[in-house]
Amino acid sequence: MPTIVPEKLGPRLKPADIVKAQSLWAQYQQSHDVSTQQNQVAGIDPQTGRIWFGKTGLDIAHQQDAEGEVHPLYMVTVGKEYFVQKGGRR
Repeated sequence: MPTIVPEKLGPRLKPADIVKAQSLWAQYQQSHDVSTQQNQVAGIDPQTGRIWFGKTGLDIAHQQDAEGEVHPLYMVTVGKEYFVQKGGRR
């Protein structure tokens, strides 16, 4: 199994970006019904405020690639209390 080298993962979110993304996600949930998107992944871009949805983080990465986006995202599984972070690609 290959070893993942952290510096090859691309830019990472800073703590301030994480706080902003969490705030954006909370605001989004207050104004949108996400009940039909339970267990999907939401990718929150703290730079643009855009929220992406997909079955997996990889689905969201493919969507970003198709639109030429390379920002790191803060990810959350809709309806769960855990989060993951995806770095941008180069």
